[in-house]
Amino acid sequence: MSFLIWMKRLALPAFLCLLDLRAFEPVRTWTDVQGRMISATMLEPGAEHVRVRMTNGAEHTIPLERLVTADQQYVRRRLLAMMESGELTGVRIPPSQRKWPQSVGVSPTSVDVTVVEENAAERRYVYRTEDFEFISDERLARSVMTEVARTFEATRTLLLALPWGLRCIPPDGHEFYKAQLFETREGYIRAGAPENSGGVYMRGPKIFMVPFPSLGLRRRASTWYLDRNYRNDTLIHEITHQLMDEVLPALPTWIIEGTAEYVENLSYNAGTFRAHEHHRALRANIAQRERRGHRIRIDGLEAFMNMDRQRWHEIANRSREDQAYLYIASLLLVYYFNHLDGDGHGTRFMTYMDAVHDDVDRRDKILSDPRVERLPNGGWRGPAGFMPPELSFERMPFNHIGLLVDGRPYAQLAEQIEAAFRGAGIRMTVTP
Repeated sequence: MSFLIWMKRLALPAFLCLLDLRAFEPVRTWTDVQGRMISATMLEPGAEHVRVRMTNGAEHTIPLERLVTADQQYVRRRLLAMMESGELTGVRIPPSQRKWPQSVGVSPTSVDVTVVEENAAERRYVYRTEDFEFISDERLARSVMTEVARTFEATRTLLLALPWGLRCIPPDGHEFYKAQLFETREGYIRAGAPENSGGVYMRGPKIFMVPFPSLGLRRRASTWYLDRNYRNDTLIHEITHQLMDEVLPALPTWIIEGTAEYVENLSYNAGTFRAHEHHRALRANIAQRERRGHRIRIDGLEAFMNMDRQRWHEIANRSREDQAYLYIASLLLVYYFNHLDGDGHGTRFMTYMDAVHDDVDRRDKILSDPRVERLPNGGWRGPAGFMPPELSFERMPFNHIGLLVDGRPYAQLAEQIEAAFRGAGIRMTVTP
């Protein structure tokens, strides 16, 4: 049975919250989506459930999806306050105990859009949701802005639900993730976006830029409306980059693009990702590429998995065919390590991502030193030899590739990848 996960900022499925609140929480009325009410005290907030004690002493664990939005928000606010005050402690859930999500999304009623600014003279319109701030050069009706924001919020909710340990917290110095919306592609390009892009996340200023056409927005008379038949795959790809900003410097490019392709590839409609249909979505993607004449392959597995950013961009810029090859090969590798490798649960990939997060935390602690100067482009400047070599931008993305390879010769790994996909009904060639 599928269900929607409404938990937002604190939905950290790779972590287990341990807390007993019975001495602090008041008795309050809880209401489910069918209008039924109980009086109970919150004992333990969680990412997907809340444990409560009723006035008769009985204790129950309630899935958040069954509660009205106000109760979900109450749990979220209390959990955030406890984390900020240090009351809440937590431990990382072992990869073997993490769960893959089913259907994940947000309902229209859970996306609350606030109008912050409407300045027609300067063509500046600012809207906010719980996690995003949208800056538009055209006024959008609240209902339209809610539908646009739902794609962003749903993507964030999905990434939190995936067992990768992502925290999806806005970058340092930002209260919200920022997105700039342009009425025309011309304005979008003038702002610095690549000409062949439909949306782009700019890592320097930490902002997502996208033109109205890529959002599925069309004008009817003086009103903008959302084209319900529009496919926003590319949009979801770039939002994934934005939400994973914290770990991007620590990932090789094939994982950066492969994870975004993985999320983009999932079936999405009206605020909901059907995450459990990942295999069917992948087979449809591969079939479409084969009809276009693409050969499904990974040439030189070891070189591909250890490819630096400069080499990646050299290949990507050669031709559209070469660029398409890089992206599909990245998707296949990310898919393999998450669903076909070893125990089929993605344990090696989760272990790898945990190690990446540890590197990021270690690097952030070092960069918080007052001797470090943060630069406008997102870089930093500090004393010579200040940063350990393994945390340099050149070496950091490849620190833990060995956790994925796990001692296997690349020839053996190539054979295993081919065999696993063949068993899943997908024929491809992999050379070591």
